Amino acid sequence: MLARQDIGEARDLYDSLSETAMNDPRTRFLMYKISIRSGDVNLALDCLEVANQGSSKDPSILYACVLDAQEVGDKKMALAALKLLLEKHQFNPPSTIHLPALLRCTIRLLNSQLDSKSTSEVDSDPDDIADQLGKLFEGGEMHTINSGC
Repeated sequence: MLARQDIGEARDLYDSLSETAMNDPRTRFLMYKISIRSGDVNLALDCLEVANQGSSKDPSILYACVLDAQEVGDKKMALAALKLLLEKHQFNPPSTIHLPALLRCTIRLLNSQLDSKSTSEVDSDPDDIADQLGKLFEGGEMHTINSGC
């Protein structure tokens, strides 16, 4: 249905699923893909949150969400998924996550919001973005200190 771009049929199918099937992280990933293509930000954020909670220590679904958002050009959703990855592990991720790369990508997306010429792309206050950037740098610094790097 997604390949055919039949978003309405995909939503109908999702609505007919049992609650258990609806809350499966893989199902939520598929609904995330549909929601960002249909512009349903609230559903996309809800799907990210459920996928995040259900994926315990495996970040692959959140990474897939980041990649899909980038594929369709949705920087806000890519940034939301990256932030969830960082928050989930509180700057102390498992060895499968390369924290410097994760921080770099997140910082670049936040910085692009500051650099954006179009006010429609920036829905955050520049001071809020600067605060978020500061927290990312502080978290990276604390990780470096704690890991002995």
